[in-house]
Amino acid sequence: MTVDIRDIIDKISSLRVEWIDLQFVDLLGFLRHVTVHSNKINEDAFKRGLGKLDGSSVKGFKSIEESDLVLKPIPHTLAKIPEEWVGGANLLRFLCEIYEPGGTKRLSKDPRYALERTIDYMRERYSLKALTSFELEFFVFDEFDLKVEPLTQIVDIKSSETRGPYQMIAKEAYYMPPPSDTILIYSLKLSSTLRNYFDI
Repeated sequence: MTVDIRDIIDKISSLRVEWIDLQFVDLLGFLRHVTVHSNKINEDAFKRGLGKLDGSSVKGFKSIEESDLVLKPIPHTLAKIPEEWVGGANLLRFLCEIYEPGGTKRLSKDPRYALERTIDYMRERYSLKALTSFELEFFVFDEFDLKVEPLTQIVDIKSSETRGPYQMIAKEAYYMPPPSDTILIYSLKLSSTLRNYFDI
């Protein structure tokens, strides 16, 4: 996707945002971030990147002797982070590619780069087009208590959907409508937030 860098920089300026989150994914698929001042986001940041990532602090990326890595913002991924997620702060984010020091060679362990190479390989070797996506899957509990002792681990989970007049049985609750689905309003609000802020 082609985006005019100058337009992106102007947009950040017009929104009067002070801080920008540079987000990336680690080897286990967890979202990580580094926050920088918005004045760091200039044309050079998109060309050469920002040397803001200590690779030794992200498991599996780099040893401490060669830990300095570069984050390059991907222009079309600019999005506003919902204020209620960050205590009312006015915060934008970019997803980033991870580069070796100097910003000219991609980090081979960057999960985004691994996916790009896989897609290219399938296209070049087999003339196949890879269609990839993600799935947001999680559970919503009323309470979750974890007790870890030297010889014992106890997990106590409480959910209003397992008791009451519309009790649902484990593994049989998928696709149930209200009133059995007691978190429909939460699900709709979450879906609207992802759509409105991140175009998901």
